[in-house]
Amino acid sequence: MQPFTPALVYIMAAAQLPAWKKAPALRLFIPLMAGIICQKETGSAPFYWLILLSLTLLISTLFYFFSTYSRFRSGWFIGACIHLMLIATGGLLLTQHDLQYRKHDWNKIYNEGDGLIVTLDEAPRERTNSYAATASVQYVIQAELKKAVDGSLLLYFQKDSAGSVAAPGPVRPGGGSFLLISKKVQLIRSSGNPGGFDFGQYMYRKGFVRQVFLQPTDYIVLPAVQKQLITEWTGQLRESILRIFRSTIKVEKDRGLAEALLIGYKDELDKELVRSYSNTGVVHIIAISGLHLGLIYGLLVLLCRPLQKIRWLRALLIIAALWAFSILAGAQPSVLRSALMFSCIVIGEYLDRRGTAINSLVFSAFLLLCINPWWLWDAGFQLSYAAVLSIMLYQRPIYNLLYIRNKLSDFIWQLNSVTLAAQLLTVPVTLYWFHQFPVYFMLTNLIAVPLSSLIVLTEIVLMVVSGIPLLAVWTGQLIAGMIRLMNTWIINIERMPFSSWTGLQISFAQSILLFLTIIFLAGWLMERQTRQLQAALVATLLFCSMRSFSFFHAQQQRMIVVYNTPGKQTAEVIQGRMARYYGDDLSADSSGSWNNVLVPAHTMFRVRQFLTRETGGNSFGITWNGTSKILILSRKNVFLPEVPGVILVVADGTLSGKGLQRIQAQCEEKGIRFYSVREQGAFVMTLP
Repeated sequence: MQPFTPALVYIMAAAQLPAWKKAPALRLFIPLMAGIICQKETGSAPFYWLILLSLTLLISTLFYFFSTYSRFRSGWFIGACIHLMLIATGGLLLTQHDLQYRKHDWNKIYNEGDGLIVTLDEAPRERTNSYAATASVQYVIQAELKKAVDGSLLLYFQKDSAGSVAAPGPVRPGGGSFLLISKKVQLIRSSGNPGGFDFGQYMYRKGFVRQVFLQPTDYIVLPAVQKQLITEWTGQLRESILRIFRSTIKVEKDRGLAEALLIGYKDELDKELVRSYSNTGVVHIIAISGLHLGLIYGLLVLLCRPLQKIRWLRALLIIAALWAFSILAGAQPSVLRSALMFSCIVIGEYLDRRGTAINSLVFSAFLLLCINPWWLWDAGFQLSYAAVLSIMLYQRPIYNLLYIRNKLSDFIWQLNSVTLAAQLLTVPVTLYWFHQFPVYFMLTNLIAVPLSSLIVLTEIVLMVVSGIPLLAVWTGQLIAGMIRLMNTWIINIERMPFSSWTGLQISFAQSILLFLTIIFLAGWLMERQTRQLQAALVATLLFCSMRSFSFFHAQQQRMIVVYNTPGKQTAEVIQGRMARYYGDDLSADSSGSWNNVLVPAHTMFRVRQFLTRETGGNSFGITWNGTSKILILSRKNVFLPEVPGVILVVADGTLSGKGLQRIQAQCEEKGIRFYSVREQGAFVMTLP
C-alpha cells in the first residue's frame, strides 16, 4: 500500500512553491521517501543502491575541485546528485530493515524439528485466553549444533488454572528470561479475506514472520537471565502506577480507561467501550500519541516558565521529561514518534526558529524514516503527521472565521477549530484504512477532548498525592466520575441514528484525489486564488469519475467468497453490488448451521438464487453450467458427502484437526481438488 503523508507533501510542494522556503526539510524528506517507495515496489538488491550512492557521492565530491564559476553554473547538477544520493539512501535503509536481506536471520535456516534458544524482550502480557510476549532468537539448534542467529519471534503462553503463565517449573518466564523451545513454530498468516487487514504483512514490517503457542511441555526456562535495566525499571514504575489505580478506582471499566489514558496500559480495557470510541471518531484518546504528548508538552512548558532565560536547561528538561514519559508509556512506536516530533519543535524554539514549526515536523518525519523506513506504511504514522500538519495549516484560518467575545464560547470554538482542522487531512487516511466516517465527530470531540485532557492532568495529580490515602481516594473518585461522564457521552452519541457511515471503500488513487480536492479547496478559501479553485474542481471531477467507474465495475461482479473466520461459518454469494450471506446467524445457537440470512455485509437485497443446498452433513454447494459444482463443508462434516459432479471441495474455518485431514485424504483419493481456508486463506472464486 502506498503512503498518504508523503503524497500529501508532494502535493503541497507542487501547489505552493513557498513551502520549499518555509520547510526546507522537504528537500531531504521527499527524495528519501521516494527511495524507500522505489525499493518497496522494485525489491532491488542492496548492491544496486550502493552503486548509485557511491557514484553520486563521487561525482558530488569531484565538483568541489571545479572553479567557483563552474560550480555555480552546474548547481542544478550537484542538486540532482544530492537528491539521487538521498534516494539511494532511502532504498538502502529499507533493505537493511527488510528480513529477506538480513544475512543471519533465523527464518532462513530454520527447519521443522529444530530447537530455539530465545530471550524474552518483555514480561508476558495477559490476554483473554493466553499470555503474549515478543522474543529475540539467539540460537537455532540443529543436530545438537548451536547456530548463532538474530531475528524475532512472537510467543503465546498457555494460562494455568490460576490465570498465570503455565510454566514447566516453579520459575516463570519474565523479561530477559532465556527459553529453550522444542515445539514447531508456525508462519504468521493473514486471513486472506477480501478487503481485510493483512496481519501477516503488518507483522513482517515489525520483524516477525513466525509465532508459537507454548504449553508447559514445549519449553524450558534456562537459569541465565539477561539484565534489562531500563525495561526492568520502567516495568516496576508501571506496576507502581497500576497499584495506585487499583487502590483508588474500584470499577474495572473505569480503571481500564484510566490506565490506558495515562500510561497506555490496555489489558483491562473494555472491548465494547473501545468499539464505541472507534465508531464515534475519538479512539485517538485511548491511544497514547500526539494528543497526550501535546498535553504533557504544554504542562512542561508551563512548569519550566521560570527557566525562560536559561534556554538550554529549559529545552533539556522538557526533552528529557518527554522521553521519560514515552518510555514509561511502553515506548510504543506512536509514542516515540510523537516524542521525536515535539523534541524537534523544542530544539527549533531553542534555536529561535519558531516560525518553522512545519519544517520541524517534516524533519522529525525524515529522522523517523531513517530509524525505520517501514513506518512509511504505518497507519498511525500517516494519521499523526496528517493531523498535526492539518492543524498547523488550517486551525488558525478556521478559528478566524468567527469572532466571539465571550471567553467561554471563544474557548469552545477554539477547541472545535482544532478538531475541524485535524479532520481535514485525516479523512482520506481514515476512509482508506478503516472504511468508515464518524458523522458526529465534532459533537463527540466537543466534550471528549477537553474532558480527557482534564482526566490526564488529574491522574498526574493522583500520582503526586498517592502518599496521602484520603486525598488519593478522593482524587481517584473524581477521575472515575469524569471517566463515566465521558463514557456516557460517547455511548449516547454512538446510539444516535446514522452516527457512523460505514462500508466506505476507496482506492489509493481515489484517496489522493480526495487529498487534492481538500488541499486546493482549502487553499482557495484562504487565499481566493482562482487557479486553486479550478484545481479543486478538476480533482473533484476525476474523483467522481473514478468512483463511478468503480461502481460500474462492481456491478459486473459475480463471485463466491468463503471467509477465513475460525470457528464460524461465513460465506457470501455476490452478484453485482448485491450479496446473500450464508453462515452463522448472530441469533443462532452455538452449534451453528448454514442459515440463509440477509445481513448488511455489502448492499443487501434479495438476489436471484443460484445456490443449491446439498444433502449430507452440514454443507452446501454452488452449481453453474448445469453440472459443475463446488461443495463447501463445515464442522459437522465428518466424511465427504456423496454428491455427483463436484470438482472442488472447500473446507470453511470451522473444520479442523482430524476431520479436516480425513476429508482432504478422501478428496485426494477421488481426484477432487481440495481447499482449506484455515491453511490457504479465504476462498474467492469468480463465477462465469
